Amino acid sequence: MYYSNNIEEKEYLKSYNIKLYQSNDLNNLLFNSGEIYSNQYTPNEINCELGYDLLDGIDYTLFFTYTTNNLYTETIEYNFAIIQRGIDKLNATITATPDSENGRIKIDIVSTDPAERFIGNVTIRRTSSKTNFHKWEDIKTITYITGESLNYSWYDITIESGVWYKYCAQRRNANGDRGVIIQIDNPVMCVLDDIYLTRDDCQLKIKFNPSLNEFKYNVTESQQITIGSKYPYIKRNGNTYFRSFPIGGLISSFIDTTDWYDPHFYDGEFHNDENEIKAFTSKSEIYGETQNLYDEYNNNKHITQYNDYIYEKKFREKVYDFLYKHDVKLFRSTTEGNILVKLMNIDFQPVESLGRMLYSFTASAVEVDEANIYNYQKYGIQNVGTYENYITY
Repeated sequence: MYYSNNIEEKEYLKSYNIKLYQSNDLNNLLFNSGEIYSNQYTPNEINCELGYDLLDGIDYTLFFTYTTNNLYTETIEYNFAIIQRGIDKLNATITATPDSENGRIKIDIVSTDPAERFIGNVTIRRTSSKTNFHKWEDIKTITYITGESLNYSWYDITIESGVWYKYCAQRRNANGDRGVIIQIDNPVMCVLDDIYLTRDDCQLKIKFNPSLNEFKYNVTESQQITIGSKYPYIKRNGNTYFRSFPIGGLISSFIDTTDWYDPHFYDGEFHNDENEIKAFTSKSEIYGETQNLYDEYNNNKHITQYNDYIYEKKFREKVYDFLYKHDVKLFRSTTEGNILVKLMNIDFQPVESLGRMLYSFTASAVEVDEANIYNYQKYGIQNVGTYENYITY
């Protein structure tokens, strides 16, 4: 959508606001975009996604308020109804399996007809109890171009502890139009027992000796004492308002293993070695082609996972790289919630009582932005993906 003014070419769009109501209840605001300022390169472009679950057959009223660069303003009312048409729903089922041990929810989309060869885009969306299950957001889009059976698994690693989530999936055509959704039967939730630092589909679990002994909200304020006044004036300046806190814990490869298994591939006998999930790294990733040499050496020297100094050292070096990298990470815990942070003042301390096989670390975490799906994509926490607009087979 674009703004145009045929009378005065220099009258550009400065900002706009969109509010959505059900037509029969104009006192109940369903969606408010807030004040959106136009882009300096395309100043007349109007681009806003309604982050609300619009229901089939319901009449809605949308109020569009705009302001020009010369401060002229107007509110336009639009009335419309939702009619689902054009794109069929997926011939598949969707399930969501909580994995509290690893702080994530596993999404499975499985075709109801294994013989069907699927081609096209699929978008996974989620909503939560934080918006009373009204606001749906895209969290993952994938494209099948080779004509194979639709059988897709994906982990949502940006969930917040203690929040209920619903998931759905739908087709997308080459224009991005959406089809009828399929969704899970009941909402799911995870309650995290540990602290997690997440980045690039990789997360570090702080399980042993976690520490967080201070939690501070930072504001810019000053004290002013005036002549003739018994008490000072306290002034708070600007919009500064962010959180900072110290964190720490013990670094050990044991934080990277779990006995959780995928029930879809459970064959009646639980084999820990085969079903063990590595959330941060693995021996095959660390050792590469030399893993067999290390395994043979450990067997000959009777070295177990409890006294494997070499692997602990190499695992710790992976943690060094992860913590020291100057990027934004997603901090998650049950008591503090989801916070986008950067780490500062990182320090490592060898544990003398364990012969320095293990180290602990401390760092200062500083909040840098709001924790939401848009920023998870922006900072590389979890890639949402895009739909393909040209698909051939």
